[in-house]
Amino acid sequence: MDGTEFLFLFADCCLFLLKLGPSHVKKRVARLLLSAFNRVIGRRYAMQYAIFKKIVGYSPDAACPFRYHDKMLWRKIFDRNPIFGTFCDKLATKDYVRQRTSGIRMPETLWMGDSVRDIPASLLVEKVVIKCNHGCDYNFFWEPGISKLEDADRATKTWMAQTYGEWNMEWGYWGVRKKIFVEGFVAGRGEFLDINIRCADGKPLLTSVILNNKTEQMTFGYFNPDGTRLELDRTADHAFYESGVLPMAYQVPPAFHDAVQFAGILSKGVDYARYDFMTDGESLFAGEITVYPTAGVSPATKKGCIGPHTLVEREWDLTASWFLQTRQRGWRRVYAALLRSAL
Repeated sequence: MDGTEFLFLFADCCLFLLKLGPSHVKKRVARLLLSAFNRVIGRRYAMQYAIFKKIVGYSPDAACPFRYHDKMLWRKIFDRNPIFGTFCDKLATKDYVRQRTSGIRMPETLWMGDSVRDIPASLLVEKVVIKCNHGCDYNFFWEPGISKLEDADRATKTWMAQTYGEWNMEWGYWGVRKKIFVEGFVAGRGEFLDINIRCADGKPLLTSVILNNKTEQMTFGYFNPDGTRLELDRTADHAFYESGVLPMAYQVPPAFHDAVQFAGILSKGVDYARYDFMTDGESLFAGEITVYPTAGVSPATKKGCIGPHTLVEREWDLTASWFLQTRQRGWRRVYAALLRSAL
């Protein structure tokens, strides 16, 4: 019997003895036991705990998580929700969106296969995006007459050889059946905006709007789901250090409100995720569904500040997670019972 099994055998006995006791005593004992379990997890995932502390800025508690980043780490270690594998597959995500909603556009998939060399030449006479489906930032923007097939082939071969998220424990990507695909280039009438909506089980919580994403001209701002500007302390989120800030008087386009509505529909039954859209101000396109934003490690909101992490962690209910909604076995059964008692 290893240390984990012994701890949870002991915990199971404690829970049995406390079954008829007051709930506040049960909660206190559960939290004490989970504190010990966090030390066990810290030894098992020593490298991940060290990376977390260095980037996020505090020592993690993945056993009994209350803060946003702790919940993200807990998700990566314990919550093996099968839907995460769908969301981590760009092609499967498109099918999910089609099944859940109607009336929203998505960039058209023109071809899929295993080698860039097999892409029909007729598709490469116009601007397209060559992508891989099993990770982030696997995008090759094809410019006819400028781009070279050898460059696209070299890039996609590198991506296809990678298991995305391996170092960051983003396990949802690991089982994705890898494919290369060609997506139609989305051209709009105006400047494109990225709209990212964080939702908890059908409830939009927080939105961000990004203009000129991933360029030197990028500007960024947070908004409430009703479109009103959300004033957060500029030191409370690392994104403000990396980009300019949208003017406080900035008005969201009409498509913003459609995106919020669609995100609420898509998020029903999922304890927490980020739902991405893009718009030229008129047309709205569905994008990715992200279950590990920034791989779950980013500088934490400073104490005393109101930031995106504090807003999300208040509404992200782990009791709605797959792990705590699904019957577990062995030591996981005892751990799930302890965590329910502690939360």
